[in-house]
Amino acid sequence: MSGSGFFIDKTLTAETTSKFSTRSRFLIVAAISILYGVIALAIAAFFLNMSSHSLMGVTAVYIYGILGGLAILMLKRIFARAEQNRQILFDVLDRSPDAQAITDRDGNILYANQTWKNLYGEKDVLAYQDVADIFFRPHKLRQTLQAYFTKHDGTPPAQQDFSFVGRATDNTRWLKVIVHPITDWPDHNQWFVHDVTHEYQEQQVSEEQYQEMKSLFSHLPAGLCITNEDGIIIQINNKLNDFLNVIDKKVKFHDLFVTPPEDKSAPYSLFKDGRKIQSGHYKIKSDSGAEKHVFLLHCIVPQKNGAIRGYTVFYDPAEQTVARKQGNAEKLAEDIGGYFQELFTAAPLGMCTVTADLEITHCNSAFTHLSGRENCLNMALSSFVVKDQQSLLQQWIGQIAETDGRENAHALEIGFLQEKGQLPVCVYAHKITENELALCFVDLTQQKNLEQQFSQSQKMQAVGQLAGGIAHDFNNLLTAMIGFCDLLLLRHKPGDPSFADIMQIKQNANRASNLVRQLLAFSRQQTLQPKVLDLTDVLSDLSHLLQRLIGATIQMNIKHGQNLWSVKCDEGQLEQVLINLAVNARDAMSGGGTLDIITENYSNGKMESLGEDEFLPVGDWVLIKVRDTGTGIPPDVMRRIFEPFFSTKEIGSGTGLGLSTVHGIVHQTGGYLSVDSVVNEGTTFTIYLPRHQIQDKGDSAEKAEAEKPVKDEASEDLTGSAAILLVEDEDAVRTFSSRALSNKGYKIVDAPHGEAALELLENMKIDIELLVTDVIMPEMDGPTLAKHLRRLYPKLKIIFMSGYSEDRFKEEFGKNTHFLQKPFTLQQLAKKVKDVLEE
Repeated sequence: MSGSGFFIDKTLTAETTSKFSTRSRFLIVAAISILYGVIALAIAAFFLNMSSHSLMGVTAVYIYGILGGLAILMLKRIFARAEQNRQILFDVLDRSPDAQAITDRDGNILYANQTWKNLYGEKDVLAYQDVADIFFRPHKLRQTLQAYFTKHDGTPPAQQDFSFVGRATDNTRWLKVIVHPITDWPDHNQWFVHDVTHEYQEQQVSEEQYQEMKSLFSHLPAGLCITNEDGIIIQINNKLNDFLNVIDKKVKFHDLFVTPPEDKSAPYSLFKDGRKIQSGHYKIKSDSGAEKHVFLLHCIVPQKNGAIRGYTVFYDPAEQTVARKQGNAEKLAEDIGGYFQELFTAAPLGMCTVTADLEITHCNSAFTHLSGRENCLNMALSSFVVKDQQSLLQQWIGQIAETDGRENAHALEIGFLQEKGQLPVCVYAHKITENELALCFVDLTQQKNLEQQFSQSQKMQAVGQLAGGIAHDFNNLLTAMIGFCDLLLLRHKPGDPSFADIMQIKQNANRASNLVRQLLAFSRQQTLQPKVLDLTDVLSDLSHLLQRLIGATIQMNIKHGQNLWSVKCDEGQLEQVLINLAVNARDAMSGGGTLDIITENYSNGKMESLGEDEFLPVGDWVLIKVRDTGTGIPPDVMRRIFEPFFSTKEIGSGTGLGLSTVHGIVHQTGGYLSVDSVVNEGTTFTIYLPRHQIQDKGDSAEKAEAEKPVKDEASEDLTGSAAILLVEDEDAVRTFSSRALSNKGYKIVDAPHGEAALELLENMKIDIELLVTDVIMPEMDGPTLAKHLRRLYPKLKIIFMSGYSEDRFKEEFGKNTHFLQKPFTLQQLAKKVKDVLEE
């Protein structure tokens, strides 16, 4: 048998079997199994003296021999594989940098890897003292181990590990001992010894830094607080709480101020635009009602998890004044200097300290970002500045270094050199020691942009006022021109030689009227006639006109939003906005393209930026997106697209009022406008109109009125006999209006201004049913006249010929107040009067 075993081992080694195919290995196993059967048969025949005639016995012995051979082969392969796995496991454990061992209930070491042997030597039994000997204080670990095993009677329950961290005897390493009960072997434990020096040192450093920062926050001689995104103060230091006395109380940031921050600002912000860095002089109040003037610096920092934190520093200027008067300025500087390094590292402003020779001795990360350099220490500050300002900076620092340090901080505007050009910064300097100055750098990029925007807005305001004034005067002139043309057309019917000339005058006056309307839209002084609209219906009605305007080479797609909210605006002005945007898109796609008009509902829970100087307030909005696949708008042009009379088209191809009109109409409606454009890809204009919720019967009636079919004006009877008071300071407009209404059968009493109208009524003693008056007039204006007449005639109906907001007068004079926008035609005047009187 032993010889057979040797033969099998030599025959079926891994190296040999790898050379045979599956079929060959099968034949070898079969041959060996048959050989075992023959040997078994021979042994049985020799010892049992079996005869050849005993066929069943021979067969049984032969089969038993074969099965026995197969069993031996299979067991040998199983044991070989188990041994191989054991060797792999032990090899992996021996290579582990952690010391590992396995012991039984009595402490006998069943296995120990090479690291364990290097640490504790070759031992068969593990004692508590052996484990503890490598630690600086072995008795503490020994006592802890004894308590652990005594508590569990030498057999700790599974999943209840023992852990101990201590310093090694060499005093340079920290080791961690873990005893892990093996789940499936309740009387056996696995021991680990880890080197945790690096982790322990990092933890100690982090804890020390945390404690230092916590101490700095609590004891800094300036008020500090931290605010969350809901405006709740979540941390406050001792200095600020000594005055406010609000610790352990749920206090809102805005409630600290005597005068609340800017209206509609976020609860964690002082301004509604939500700028990241905010500052200013404010008056705060304590829990007891005491007030104090402070200067504060507030920084808004978004967190990685989406939360928002507001960090605020409160500085009391009066404290520094008192300290100076008492001669304690140096002591105050010394106290602050102890915290300077920790404070300025996290400051949102660039800060550094320099010598009198401008060598940088300390700097924070914000300064590194401003300078565009990774390492700024020991470098000359003048090397960061444009060449023509280096000598100026050197001279300025030299003058401050010569002072006694008691003056207020000095400021100087310079330009920092960067890869993309110059960065405008303002430097604030203050002497802190005899040979060291503290510098604070403020990025002026946003301020410069705001100054340019403010200057531009002033220009736009001036142009708007000019446009509004011109438009008001032109409206009076055009009203007279169009009105007298209508009077002439009553006598010169089609076919008359003068008919064509009169129509030319009227058509050109109407063109001038459209230009005036655009000027008023830009200056936001036009008269709007808002009503509740469904944008789906508006776009459906307008789609045919838009398709004709853009031509057959451009494909137009209108995508209506589901369950679209209602809006309240002037339908004609909204159509003008869409037409202007569609025409601009057509001009940008001279070779054809796609125009998409998309509507959808939109709600924003936070203020959103729509551009450099415009923010979308929180609310519900209905969006209209007009998107083209044209040439796009270059960045240098984008800044000027809403300026009046600015155009990139050829001379004579446009007035330059298209987009400025769009901008004016949208904002006068209470909406907002944003533009996104990529050159050679296209442009998207997004209009945000405020959602209108129907709250009263008036809105419902207004919407139903808009859905009524339009009457045929040609067949409509516009005559009447009521007594009407007409007040207009423009003689031509008053003359035309008086003749037009007189021709319709009305009794007209006209006057050039309010006081003259009151005198006429007093002398003539007539009861008037309707007042038609201009708004702006000398001596007494229209609204003042209306108030006087309402006392005499409580049910008097009023028509203002006005460019003012309709809502303003309806709130003051009630529902019997109506409007007629200049310039108007004879037909429009007569119809308006007829409708108001029959109402």
